[in-house]
Amino acid sequence: MIIDTIAKNNLYTSLNRNFEEAFRYLLNTEISELSVGKHSIKNDEIFAIVFNGNVVMPETIKMESHQKYIDIHYIIKGEEIMGWSSIDNCTQKIGEFNINDDYVLYDDQPTKKLKIVPNEFCILFPSDVHIGGLFTGNIHKIVLKIAI
Repeated sequence: MIIDTIAKNNLYTSLNRNFEEAFRYLLNTEISELSVGKHSIKNDEIFAIVFNGNVVMPETIKMESHQKYIDIHYIIKGEEIMGWSSIDNCTQKIGEFNINDDYVLYDDQPTKKLKIVPNEFCILFPSDVHIGGLFTGNIHKIVLKIAI
């Protein structure tokens, strides 16, 4: 997991062949004007999911990890509390990996909780089991899905 400010995005572009284009999208698109939902950026290699609305703290926490995509969570407005654990510490997998939607769920609790605020991003790799929305309030965010 990496957390940093968008101004320092250039430190991470070498980590994946699509990171430079993904960060360019964040910097050069009026992301605050994007409609809620999925937006294609580069076929299936980069796409975005926009959320804008009220979040209610879940009663039961279900964390997730991915295998085909790296997530970049970017906060446009509001604050988000993210839960995180290393995949090495997660032992309570719920079912099998969903290959179509690229996720597997866990019943484990996060070992860390982090606040992400506007102009910050969080990069989550397949080894990062995570959950967003550990709060109640309004948030406007975009999640970029980057093919590995």
